Amino acid sequence: MALELNDIYEKLRKLKDNLFKLSLERRTPERLKEKLNEATIIINNDYSVLLVSIRKQIDNKTISGESLSLVKSRCDKIVELNAQIQEFCSKLHLPVTRSSCEQFGETSNLESKMEFNLKIALSLLPVMNNEELTTRQLIDGIEYYSSTLKTEQCKLSLINFVLKSRLSQQAKLSLKSDYPSIDALLSDMRMILYLKECDCLAK
Repeated sequence: MALELNDIYEKLRKLKDNLFKLSLERRTPERLKEKLNEATIIINNDYSVLLVSIRKQIDNKTISGESLSLVKSRCDKIVELNAQIQEFCSKLHLPVTRSSCEQFGETSNLESKMEFNLKIALSLLPVMNNEELTTRQLIDGIEYYSSTLKTEQCKLSLINFVLKSRLSQQAKLSLKSDYPSIDALLSDMRMILYLKECDCLAK
């Protein structure tokens, strides 16, 4: 975990250093926008995914004490680096987009809620393959990831993602095509798992 955070930190540090070293002639809006996009990609593709994993480990108490302090310290430094990049660009009158600044600030804290993120969903939620363990992992993943989402609309996006891409053909036939809430979806998924266990016991 610490190694992955260090890797993200180093990517942002190098980006910031290269940005600050740009000559006045090269500090064009296009070049600055390119650097901002690079920072956003690092945050969305690397840091946000890792942050969910960190939160899960904290909740499960698999990380604590000195290790947790080290992780939090590195997260704080990543947040600080991002802020420096944003401030540098804003001083040069380059508009800073919400996705690259405010949204990062909202999701960078270990306790804060976040928007639905497709890459995080793909990494957390396995595709059902009619095996009990995979179904349990999917249910647990949905339950956990939904607890990190900030709005009901985000949770509806998660429901839509699960129904369209995480279910086996058999599960699609057993479940509804739409659900009003995560609880309703999980209730039906647990029922499918329960019935499958009963079928196995009967054989």
